[in-house]
Amino acid sequence: MKAAIEALDNVGTVSVTRTVAGGPSVTFTVTFTEDLGDVDELACTYGAGSCTPSTTQSGNFLDGDFQLTIGAYGNTAAIDVAASATTLRNAITVRFSFLGWAHVALLFFAVLCFTPKQSVT
Repeated sequence: MKAAIEALDNVGTVSVTRTVAGGPSVTFTVTFTEDLGDVDELACTYGAGSCTPSTTQSGNFLDGDFQLTIGAYGNTAAIDVAASATTLRNAITVRFSFLGWAHVALLFFAVLCFTPKQSVT
Protein backbone atom coordinates (compact mmCIF):
# COMPACT_ATOMS: atom_id res chain seq x y z
CA MET A 1 0.00 0.00 0.00
CA LYS A 2 2.87 2.38 0.86
CA ALA A 3 4.42 2.02 -2.61
CA ALA A 4 1.05 2.49 -4.34
CA ILE A 5 0.30 5.71 -2.43
CA GLU A 6 3.80 7.10 -2.94
CA ALA A 7 3.43 6.44 -6.69
CA LEU A 8 0.61 9.02 -6.82
CA ASP A 9 1.43 12.52 -8.07
CA ASN A 10 2.17 15.16 -5.42
CA VAL A 11 2.08 12.76 -2.45
CA GLY A 12 5.72 12.28 -1.42
CA THR A 13 6.77 9.90 1.32
CA VAL A 14 4.20 8.25 3.61
CA SER A 15 4.19 5.79 6.46
CA VAL A 16 1.43 3.20 6.60
CA THR A 17 0.31 1.19 9.60
CA ARG A 18 -2.18 -1.67 9.49
CA THR A 19 -4.34 -2.42 12.52
CA VAL A 20 -6.63 -5.44 12.76
CA ALA A 21 -9.64 -4.44 14.86
CA GLY A 22 -11.16 -7.91 15.13
CA GLY A 23 -13.34 -9.79 12.68
CA PRO A 24 -12.80 -8.73 9.10
CA SER A 25 -12.19 -5.08 10.08
CA VAL A 26 -8.78 -3.64 9.22
CA THR A 27 -7.68 -0.01 9.55
CA PHE A 28 -4.87 1.45 7.52
CA THR A 29 -3.43 4.72 8.84
CA VAL A 30 -1.49 6.77 6.30
CA THR A 31 0.78 9.53 7.56
CA PHE A 32 2.23 12.00 5.08
CA THR A 33 5.78 12.54 6.29
CA GLU A 34 6.74 15.43 4.00
CA ASP A 35 5.58 19.05 4.26
CA LEU A 36 3.13 19.03 1.36
CA GLY A 37 0.38 21.09 2.92
CA ASP A 38 -3.15 19.75 3.06
CA VAL A 39 -3.38 16.69 0.80
CA ASP A 40 -6.75 15.68 -0.67
CA GLU A 41 -8.39 12.79 1.15
CA LEU A 42 -7.56 9.44 -0.42
CA ALA A 43 -10.28 7.40 -2.10
CA CYS A 44 -10.37 3.66 -1.55
CA THR A 45 -11.93 0.55 -3.01
CA TYR A 46 -12.00 -2.94 -1.58
CA GLY A 47 -13.47 -5.57 -3.87
CA ALA A 48 -17.00 -6.44 -2.75
CA GLY A 49 -16.43 -5.04 0.77
CA SER A 50 -16.73 -1.49 1.98
CA CYS A 51 -14.08 1.11 2.50
CA THR A 52 -14.52 4.54 4.11
CA PRO A 53 -11.63 7.03 4.13
CA SER A 54 -11.45 9.71 6.80
CA THR A 55 -9.04 12.47 7.72
CA THR A 56 -7.62 12.39 11.24
CA GLN A 57 -5.74 15.68 10.96
CA SER A 58 -5.59 18.11 8.07
CA GLY A 59 -2.13 19.15 7.01
CA ASN A 60 -0.73 22.60 6.70
CA PHE A 61 2.37 24.06 5.20
CA LEU A 62 4.39 26.98 6.39
CA ASP A 63 6.99 28.48 4.13
CA GLY A 64 8.95 31.67 3.88
CA ASP A 65 10.13 33.90 6.66
CA PHE A 66 8.86 36.34 9.25
CA GLN A 67 10.06 39.24 11.35
CA LEU A 68 9.38 39.99 15.00
CA THR A 69 8.38 43.57 15.70
CA ILE A 70 8.52 45.15 19.13
CA GLY A 71 6.60 48.41 18.91
CA ALA A 72 8.88 51.41 18.39
CA TYR A 73 12.00 49.27 18.95
CA GLY A 74 11.92 47.86 15.41
CA ASN A 75 12.09 44.51 13.63
CA THR A 76 14.41 41.53 13.62
CA ALA A 77 16.05 40.48 10.38
CA ALA A 78 14.05 37.95 8.34
CA ILE A 79 13.77 34.58 10.15
CA ASP A 80 12.94 31.38 8.27
CA VAL A 81 9.74 29.73 9.56
CA ALA A 82 11.67 26.48 10.03
CA ALA A 83 14.43 28.18 12.04
CA SER A 84 15.78 26.44 15.11
CA ALA A 85 15.22 27.87 18.57
CA THR A 86 18.90 28.87 18.61
CA THR A 87 18.52 30.85 15.37
CA LEU A 88 15.40 32.54 16.74
CA ARG A 89 17.16 33.40 20.00
CA ASN A 90 20.15 34.83 18.11
CA ALA A 91 17.93 37.02 15.90
CA ILE A 92 16.17 38.41 18.98
CA THR A 93 19.43 38.92 20.86
CA VAL A 94 21.16 40.70 17.97
CA ARG A 95 18.27 43.09 17.34
CA PHE A 96 17.05 43.81 20.85
CA SER A 97 20.20 43.42 22.99
CA PHE A 98 20.01 47.13 23.92
CA LEU A 99 16.90 46.28 25.98
CA GLY A 100 19.01 44.29 28.42
CA TRP A 101 19.43 40.58 29.03
CA ALA A 102 16.29 40.13 31.17
CA HIS A 103 14.02 41.71 28.54
CA VAL A 104 15.58 39.70 25.70
CA ALA A 105 15.18 36.44 27.68
CA LEU A 106 11.54 37.27 28.42
CA LEU A 107 10.91 38.13 24.75
CA PHE A 108 12.48 34.84 23.61
CA PHE A 109 10.36 32.88 26.11
CA ALA A 110 7.17 34.64 24.96
CA VAL A 111 7.91 33.92 21.30
CA LEU A 112 8.51 30.22 22.01
CA CYS A 113 5.26 29.99 23.98
CA PHE A 114 3.13 31.58 21.28
CA THR A 115 4.81 30.26 18.11
CA PRO A 116 3.37 27.15 16.42
CA LYS A 117 5.65 24.16 17.05
CA GLN A 118 6.21 23.58 13.36
CA SER A 119 7.84 27.02 13.18
CA VAL A 120 10.32 26.46 15.98
CA THR A 121 12.19 23.16 15.82
